[in-house]
Amino acid sequence: MGIHSLLYCERLFYLEEVEGVLIADDRVYAGRTLHEELEPNEDSSGRIESFHYTSEKLEISGKVDRIQKRDSSKPSRMKQID
Repeated sequence: MGIHSLLYCERLFYLEEVEGVLIADDRVYAGRTLHEELEPNEDSSGRIESFHYTSEKLEISGKVDRIQKRDSSKPSRMKQID
């Protein structure tokens, strides 16, 4: 992939190989949509999958792929991804 990126665009090569920035294209977004349609958000075993989590205290925000619960507790400030 690196040589292809270098020949295609030196700036893209630098971003991907040196900075580690990967550019998402239409195929990536189509795959994400398919993935979201195939997996339910919560199953009977108590696993919660794919939700957005934000912590103002820690100043972080991101997508969590899976949390497995052992009791009835839930993370605070949980939002479903649309």
